[in-house]
Amino acid sequence: FLPKQAKKEQKALQARLVNLKKNDRVILNSGIHGVVANINSDAGTVTLRVDEGSNAKITVDRNAIRSVEA
Repeated sequence: FLPKQAKKEQKALQARLVNLKKNDRVILNSGIHGVVANINSDAGTVTLRVDEGSNAKITVDRNAIRSVEA
């Protein structure tokens, strides 16, 4: 059972995840910040660029994303 506000926030996040696109800034549940580099819809994964200097990238499950900033 979720309060009304939590349901509303969860729906809004799901909508942002559906519309996720390259170069969106995201924060993962673990607190890692990154920029979307690639989206694999079939596998449900997202590749994030986490360091601009070394161009380090990680691939995470789409459900690991806590927030999205365009």
